[in-house]
Amino acid sequence: MKLSHMLMVAAAPFALVACSAESPAPQTLAEVETPAEPAAEPAAAEAPAAAPAAWIARGNEPGWTVTLDGTTLTYIYAYGEGQYEAPQPEAEAIEGGRRYTTADGVLSVTVIDKTCADDMSGMPYPQTVTVQMEDARVQGCGGDTNDLLKGEWAVIEVNGPPVMPGSELTMTFEPDVAPAPGSPGQFVPAAGRVGGKAGCNQYGATYSVSGEGLVVSNVFSTEMACELDLMEQEAAFLDALGKVSMITFDEGGEMELRDAEFRQIYLRRK
Repeated sequence: MKLSHMLMVAAAPFALVACSAESPAPQTLAEVETPAEPAAEPAAAEAPAAAPAAWIARGNEPGWTVTLDGTTLTYIYAYGEGQYEAPQPEAEAIEGGRRYTTADGVLSVTVIDKTCADDMSGMPYPQTVTVQMEDARVQGCGGDTNDLLKGEWAVIEVNGPPVMPGSELTMTFEPDVAPAPGSPGQFVPAAGRVGGKAGCNQYGATYSVSGEGLVVSNVFSTEMACELDLMEQEAAFLDALGKVSMITFDEGGEMELRDAEFRQIYLRRK
């Protein structure tokens, strides 16, 4: 619009001097040079997604491990004397779990989603695993112990008596990000933070789970005063928690924490 207005003003004097003089033809939009738009800046490259953690199963007598890292299935057996690798097969759904069978048919790994305790250490794992390699079969446990722990649990018993009516004791496990194994099948302990309600006060601690059992350490709590019976229950809970050394799960999914003197804390997932 501005360009057309300027052309009309410039042509008016020539019309007064000689009507026969030709007015300059107005420029078309096509003839008007449009400034080039600046080139768009390239989009910032997205950070690559973190690789999923490898799934590991293990067993004893003779010692063996299976690792699935998303691309490769690695089976180390006979205490490390034998090793077999193949492209990781697709999982076949079966009742209660899944099965991986290599393309050459040499190896199959059956994973059942049922809690398993290591037959030497007693450490719990979320899956029961059977490995078949030709005519040889071994059984063991698979998965990450943290998968059994993480989330919020309600304490239902402390050293035998049930938790007092109207009081609330909880444990919430927050696992740390486990470092990647340095080699296929390398054991990586589960660890993280735990905390919750102790009946009167809030508390927190760190935990670790290894072949030696469960260790809860660095227990601390707030210091609010409550009724005497509530404080006594809280003191018993925090004392038992700081001395925990064993962990088991029953078929119903309830968790039991015990110490060397068999003081017990029973928990149910909330």
